[in-house]
Amino acid sequence: MTNENALADSRAELHKAQSALRAARALVELKLFDDAASRLYYAAFHLISAALLVLGIQTQTHAGVTSLLGQHLVKPGLLPARISRDLASLLGLRG
Repeated sequence: MTNENALADSRAELHKAQSALRAARALVELKLFDDAASRLYYAAFHLISAALLVLGIQTQTHAGVTSLLGQHLVKPGLLPARISRDLASLLGLRG
């Protein structure tokens, strides 16, 4: 994957994250909390995928994102450890 491709893919993931976040907010307004939690999980999933792509790391599985989040973003101190816990909590709520 070239840097240009990684950045383009990262932008696409960021767009998906923003879309999922907008959907989560709309679902909260409708009091559809289970569905909102699911969309919030996907917003986080796509946002983390975008961050990993900026680092040149590509994954497409949920387990891969979780593992690589810890390895490449939390362990080096780029993100706080609570992000991993929050993602795990959202995964549990995803339903």
